[in-house]
Amino acid sequence: GNYRNDLLGLRLVAAKREESIGSQKGVKFTLQDMIIDECKTFIFAGQATTTILLTWTTFLLSQREEWQERARAKVLHVCGTHPPNAETV
Repeated sequence: GNYRNDLLGLRLVAAKREESIGSQKGVKFTLQDMIIDECKTFIFAGQATTTILLTWTTFLLSQREEWQERARAKVLHVCGTHPPNAETV
């Protein structure tokens, strides 16, 4: 197909090529299965990265009281007395 020249488009072109090679070797998989697996990989990798980032952030904030105060002041400045939400974060 005629795909855009972005990450998904490049992966679709590669998957089409792999699909045709796989079908020649008798391997049964679909392009949709491959794309779903790729998306799952990105999601799980992103979750792990976010978890590590938040863990280190919490640890570093626990070690530096002045950083805690600055972070608290920033949250209060942005959110006021309301809890943070998707729009304020």
